This record gives sequence, structure tokens and C-alpha cells, in this order.
Amino acid sequence: MDDIYKMLNIPRQAGEAEVRECLRRELRTWTQRESNAATLEKRQEAERMIKLIDEAETTLSDPRRRAEYDQRLDAFLEGGGDGAARQADETVGGLIEKAALLLRMGNYPPAISLLKRAVNYDPANAMAERMLKNAKREWGQYLLKNH
Repeated sequence: MDDIYKMLNIPRQAGEAEVRECLRRELRTWTQRESNAATLEKRQEAERMIKLIDEAETTLSDPRRRAEYDQRLDAFLEGGGDGAARQADETVGGLIEKAALLLRMGNYPPAISLLKRAVNYDPANAMAERMLKNAKREWGQYLLKNH
């Protein structure tokens, strides 16, 4: 599970007005990066972040959704609370699903880590193996282009 508070630099205890201001600030930043992107990869990264900001706004602006999200995040961060959230994430399918989300956001290192765990749990899982191979290749290309 991703911590949208960390990803978007929003204090967890922030009130409604502060959340709106942080989201506006992040949206402004990423919109400028999208318009001024020198490469396709940087523009795509900005587009992914803008989409994440829209999703975060939907979640954090509704008190009920935010409370549910906070509960799931707490359970995940605490190691699963009753174990349900952690157990769902520890299945090979859950690991692949989380990795796919991270890859869509351009967050390669944690996605690669999750895919390695999925392959270790189930070495015969062709999807996990293929995604891992592709993620490593894309991450290597990203590093070569940007460094």
C-alpha cells in the first residue's frame, strides 16, 4: 500500500484546508514539470503524479474515504493489525498488483523489490518474472538517460 501523504508531502495530521493547499501546491509543481519536460519520461512521470494528485484529492477530501484510507494505511504500517491487510499484500497476486501500481507511477525501485519477492514466493509465476525483467530494463534505461 502506498502512503499518499508521503508521496505528496502532505502532513498526515493536516486539516481539510491544509490538505487542499498541499494538493494545490503539488498540482502546480507537477503541471509545470509536465509543460516544461525535456524528455518523454519526465513528462510521463509528471502525468502519473498529476493523476495521483487527483486520486488523492478524491480520497482525502471526503472525510469517510479519508478515515477508511487512514485505517488501511495504519493496519499496513503496523504490520497488518489483525493480519488481513498484510496477508492480502503478501500473496503473489497482491505483490504483483502493488508493483504494477508503482510502475505506473514510475516508482521503479520499490516495484522491483516487490516483484523479486513475488518471484521468490512463486518462481514458476511467469507474469511476475516477466514484469520483473521489464521493470529492471526500464529502470536501467531511465538511469542511463537521466544520469
